[in-house]
Amino acid sequence: AAQAAGACLALSLTPHAVELVTPGTVAIPGLGPGALLLVGFDGLPATVTWQGDEAARLFQAEGATAVQRVPGPAGTATLAGLADLGATAPDPLAVAEAGVPPADVGPYLVHAEATARASGLRLRATARAGEGIVTLVLGANGSRPNGRAAVRALGALRERARASGGHLTLHRAPLGVKQAVGTWDPPGSALGLMQALKKRLDPGGVLNPGRFVGGL
Repeated sequence: AAQAAGACLALSLTPHAVELVTPGTVAIPGLGPGALLLVGFDGLPATVTWQGDEAARLFQAEGATAVQRVPGPAGTATLAGLADLGATAPDPLAVAEAGVPPADVGPYLVHAEATARASGLRLRATARAGEGIVTLVLGANGSRPNGRAAVRALGALRERARASGGHLTLHRAPLGVKQAVGTWDPPGSALGLMQALKKRLDPGGVLNPGRFVGGL
């Protein structure tokens, strides 16, 4: 799926969405439970049809097991649901967003699946393939949430993102998990400059103190 996404982005097609989705994240009628590549087109009907035909030929040449069109409101709703995945997931244990180089999106999703599985957690994830933005939703793989497993998994996911020059931001998690993992990546050498800017722009320290990276 990642290879097909790269091929799609390299052609003269103009999709408004290219989403790589891990197994079990979204259900598309007529498609199996594996990883999905969702591509959206808009514009004049004839243009959309032509681009859809070209994309289907490309995906079949790349080895897609099935190609399914989801036209109209159903397709729009599917893509909108992925855009809101972190906000609409039922009872997530943690919601994070990683940024990695676009060429690393596929390998990063494979790593994320393996990490969640090794931690005994359930993963739902979607990635904007052309931008390298990955939404990760970790859930309990049983009746009881496992905060320690979430801490281990999030630490590994952050480390993997940073190894490729990316980052990971933790958006939602129980307080104990957030305190253990941290919302932001370590700021590194930029912290001094950020502290100076904060002091100059907010000398009284009244604007959300302690809410940003490095305790700013």
